[in-house]
Amino acid sequence: MNKKEYHVLCSKIGVTGNFKAYLNCSSLYKIYKNSMVIPYIKFTLPKKLIFFFLESCPQSTKDYIFNLNTKLNSDKTYLARICTGFDISWNKNKDQCLNYLLQYKTEKEPNENIPIIILDLFPFHGTNLIGMRQSITENISTPNILSDVKANIDAITNALKPELGKLFLFGVPYTIWNNAGGYGNGSLYCDYKSNKNGLLGSFNNITVIMNSGGQNISSNVIKRWREHEQVQ
Repeated sequence: MNKKEYHVLCSKIGVTGNFKAYLNCSSLYKIYKNSMVIPYIKFTLPKKLIFFFLESCPQSTKDYIFNLNTKLNSDKTYLARICTGFDISWNKNKDQCLNYLLQYKTEKEPNENIPIIILDLFPFHGTNLIGMRQSITENISTPNILSDVKANIDAITNALKPELGKLFLFGVPYTIWNNAGGYGNGSLYCDYKSNKNGLLGSFNNITVIMNSGGQNISSNVIKRWREHEQVQ
């Protein structure tokens, strides 16, 4: 989004945006996507991908997960717990943690490599969203609010075959999860009984999509999800 589009979106849904933070975080994510994710999956050609959706970068952007040149600090709540949930040993090097997630293999036969890719759900980086999430979920279908994440999904999946399996898992605040939930085409989330063409596109989860929590992501929920989806 350009500056005008960004501010129009923020004004329409009542979010105090931070365009400078948005540009910075978007550029850092682009490096992760283009230099790590796409080259890896083009080389390995996995049959499935796990998309792990987080909300957006917190108000302090200095510890952004995709700032690959920094060490884990306050954001260890997110990245380290995601690694733990997938039984991956993590350290203070963000780029190494993100690489370990891409290299994730199931322990059970056939020890399949199912890369784990993290995405930002919303473009509201560097913004304190307390008190704004209700409005965000009420306007979840507004054009542009999910345009970045959908473009990133497309860029990643276009590198692979059409029959690619996409598994969705979330780590967002429960305000977002509960208010944007529900089943069917008009919802952000669907279950396996519903038409799998929600706002983020189609997916191939065996069971209902799960949320592992927002600021305090639960590694145990991730482990249960892996069992349900048979990727443990």
